[in-house]
Amino acid sequence: MKKTKSSFVMEKLFLWISICVLFFATKTTGQDIQNKNIHCDKWDSIAEEHIEYSQHNDYDYYYRRHTTTRKTYTYTYECTVRNYEIASDRDYYIDKSDKIYKLTIEDSSMNGLPVKLFKHLTNLQTLIVKKTSLQHVDEIKLPKVTQIDLSENEIVSLHENTFAECSKLSEINLSNNNISILQGPFFDSNQEIKILDLSYNKITNIRNIHSMTFMLNL
Repeated sequence: MKKTKSSFVMEKLFLWISICVLFFATKTTGQDIQNKNIHCDKWDSIAEEHIEYSQHNDYDYYYRRHTTTRKTYTYTYECTVRNYEIASDRDYYIDKSDKIYKLTIEDSSMNGLPVKLFKHLTNLQTLIVKKTSLQHVDEIKLPKVTQIDLSENEIVSLHENTFAECSKLSEINLSNNNISILQGPFFDSNQEIKILDLSYNKITNIRNIHSMTFMLNL
């Protein structure tokens, strides 16, 4: 049975549509996987030298013991992320996450902190989020972090226990935001906060913050 010209055209059209659908579906899936990986615009490393000495009992002609010296290096990284659209509910990942000691996110669009990313940053000591659209700060769980800088954002509110899971935290910068009311406690009573910078906000009321001895800048 011969195909008519119209049926031949319809088959070609159906095949073309199928290929287009498959192409866009594959592309979208690939983008979704790629978007979960955050790439550093600036990537700096620091090498920490470790020297090990060991003696062994192989004596030379002069009856001297030999000492062997071995040097090893541990690398830690500083990552800077710029111009990203970050969603708080996505499970992001950064290469070498467990070796990053300082993370900076700036000039980005954010509806919240990437809290699922934090679980991979097991050795993070400094977190900086600046010049973003961040308005609310959720609870941060970074047990080794000592400094958090959230200045120059659009923050209006914070979770009541924002910093309670950061046991080594000592310095917090929340300056240049839109905070008017602070409803704590924010911290754990055992934390040793030294500096809390709230300057250039619209603070009218501070409630239920643990009594601590620290430098408060308003």
